[in-house]
Amino acid sequence: MSSLFLLQYTCLLVFAMQTLVLVVSRFQVSVVNRQYEKSRWSLVAAAVLLMIHYGLQMACGFRAHSDDAGTIVNILFYTPATFLVAHSILNLECEKRRRRRYDLLFGILLVATFVAFGSGWLRRNSLYMPYEQMVLHTLYLVSMLTSIVIPLSEIHRNRSRVEAETGGDIMPYVRYTWAGYLLFCCTSLALVGAIMWRPLLFVIGPAVLLSAVIFNLSFVAMGYNLAPIDEVLTDVADASQSMADGDADESASDDAAPEQLPPEMVRIVEAALAAWCAEKNFRDTTVNMVKLSQSIGVVRRILSIYFDQHLHTTFRIWLSDIRFKEAQDYIKAHPEYTNESVSSACGFTSRSQLYKIFNDRTGMTPREWRDGQMA
Repeated sequence: MSSLFLLQYTCLLVFAMQTLVLVVSRFQVSVVNRQYEKSRWSLVAAAVLLMIHYGLQMACGFRAHSDDAGTIVNILFYTPATFLVAHSILNLECEKRRRRRYDLLFGILLVATFVAFGSGWLRRNSLYMPYEQMVLHTLYLVSMLTSIVIPLSEIHRNRSRVEAETGGDIMPYVRYTWAGYLLFCCTSLALVGAIMWRPLLFVIGPAVLLSAVIFNLSFVAMGYNLAPIDEVLTDVADASQSMADGDADESASDDAAPEQLPPEMVRIVEAALAAWCAEKNFRDTTVNMVKLSQSIGVVRRILSIYFDQHLHTTFRIWLSDIRFKEAQDYIKAHPEYTNESVSSACGFTSRSQLYKIFNDRTGMTPREWRDGQMA
């Protein structure tokens, strides 16, 4: 049994297991988000496509017979799989109209790839097509760069908004969108050269497998911890909802003058927020800008303007300040309570979030701050 066959067999098993993980985790999540589930099935489709690819490579021996034939078959399967992974990211990160434009671009590149392969096959009736192979490899490089640059730009464009409008812990989101995807992109880009030279393939191949596992596990972890950002992600992805709330495109907002709230509206928002805080609604760990807007009956766009122009802060910082003040009062009133109890009672999603906010505000841990108050 050759080393190449073992590598292909390992790839087949790894993607089969990742497919199983993605499917089984669907029935274990507590929050079902429509956009997230669409992304899940895009990843499942990509994994199944790669399983078919490695099965064909093992059964037909394309790579074993010729590196040129193996490279062409790699490109024919890796290109749509890469587009499916990119689509899974864009499905979470940008609204429908922009996503459709990107999908159209991906579709054009995919059609061009199959047309180049089809013309070479018709001319030579074999996988030996040196001229068409150069065209295919160029298209594959362009496809990989497109599938990397576009999602990363959308992640950068959207991350600040998610951070500003989410009150809970968003580390699973950050790990998925940056750590997991960036690692996967780097190794996948190296695969562009590795598929042409077999010795390099034995080095890059395992690295791609490892990054794919990390990427999928980060995606699954995000699904288990989706509650704090559920409605924010849905709001980002739904273009009609964004327009209903009065959101403009980024380019339009840059040209337009900042909107000013009339004094009467400022007083209404202040009173609504004061009543919301008096009812201790900030203790809800899943609260975000969308939920706050629905709870107090104020349009999200107006809330954003109010936080920016009158409080000179963001929703996330404002909510953290309120929870921090509540945690201080709670610790003073109940010094015997554990940090887990304090974090749960004050709306923090985890003990680590309580530690972080105390360290940022006071330079001390909650225990050190409590001991200082009791001294």
